[in-house]
Amino acid sequence: KMDYLGLTPVQRSGIFLTAFGLIFVWLGIVLMFDQGLMSVGNLGFMAGITMTAGPAKIFTIFKEGNIFGTASFFFGFFLVLLKGWAWLGMLIELFGFINIFRSFFPLILTCARYVPILGSFLSLPGIDSVVSYFENQLPQSQAPPQSH
Repeated sequence: KMDYLGLTPVQRSGIFLTAFGLIFVWLGIVLMFDQGLMSVGNLGFMAGITMTAGPAKIFTIFKEGNIFGTASFFFGFFLVLLKGWAWLGMLIELFGFINIFRSFFPLILTCARYVPILGSFLSLPGIDSVVSYFENQLPQSQAPPQSH
């Protein structure tokens, strides 16, 4: 059954778990790379993303993405979760995350220009040229329509 914004209850729960995971990872980083908070955050984030997009789509993203990025993401996940090496694990995980999802960043930057405060920040001199460079990395098939 679909309701609010066309999301199923499982997808809404997934969005909550993703936010929960990101908050816990952020708290873990702020509190000197606390391994417990970061482990709970990683589990919440992965469970939330899987519930929001669906297991098949997540498997496809990780399978078809950069294999080195996928391997480093899960290796970093393992280091944080099971070994307790938060610093090294998060750096490796961040590297893997960027490699897997780098094709989404130009689209995110383009959409971020329309967010009220963030859009003003991204339009500042100097920042605008860097953001424009990364926006131009977007394949034309994924580019949002231009308003005239």
